[in-house]
Amino acid sequence: MKRASLTVLTILAILTSSTANAATNPAVVVELAKSAGISEELAKRQIEQVVQALKNEMIAGRDVSITNFGKFYVQERAARVARNPKTGAPLNIDPKRYPRFTSADKFKDEMNPGHAPKALLGPIATPQTKR
Repeated sequence: MKRASLTVLTILAILTSSTANAATNPAVVVELAKSAGISEELAKRQIEQVVQALKNEMIAGRDVSITNFGKFYVQERAARVARNPKTGAPLNIDPKRYPRFTSADKFKDEMNPGHAPKALLGPIATPQTKR
C-alpha cells in the first residue's frame, strides 16, 4: 500500500511541477511522509528513486504504464531538412525524442466528477447516408 501511494504522489508532482498553484516537491514529500508514516527524509529519497526509475525507463525507450493513472512514453521526431528563414539556406535538424504522458480514462473521469464516464457513453453514432 505504501508503494502505491508513493507512485501516485510522485507522478502528480511530476505533472504539476510547472504550474503556479501546483503541489511542490516539498509539499509532496510532507504528504507522503504523513500518509505512509515515514520520515520526510525517507519520503524524499523514495520520490527521487521513483522519478529516476521513470527517467531511466524512458531514456531506454520503454513506456511506463500505471494502471488507472496513465502512460508515460517517448515520442520521436525524425530528422528533417528545414530552411533558415532569413537566408533560405537548408538546415539539417537531428532526430529528437520527447517525453509524453497520456492520462487513463478512469483518471480523467475522477478529475471531472459529474461528467458521464467515457465508458458509459458508448460508441459515437455516425449518421447513416441514404443510398
